Amino acid sequence: MKAVVLVAGILATLMGIKLLETDRIGRGEFHAVLVFAVVGAMFLISSTDFITIFVGLETMSLSVLPARGLGQGLAASRTRRR
Repeated sequence: MKAVVLVAGILATLMGIKLLETDRIGRGEFHAVLVFAVVGAMFLISSTDFITIFVGLETMSLSVLPARGLGQGLAASRTRRR
């Protein structure tokens, strides 16, 4: 399962290259959000007790709000272009 998460993270990085070039998103922000999501998912997969499940969920949740903010920035920049 960890390999599936890592492959998904690599694919998201590769697919995000074109997005980063066209929509002027900060590369550091995009990759940091992606790393937090992948690390949190790997914590969650390898969890054996409740505290590691909690740590995995919280680490994954660190990527939700910045990802939402990146999405709102994309929508705003697209409406300004028109």
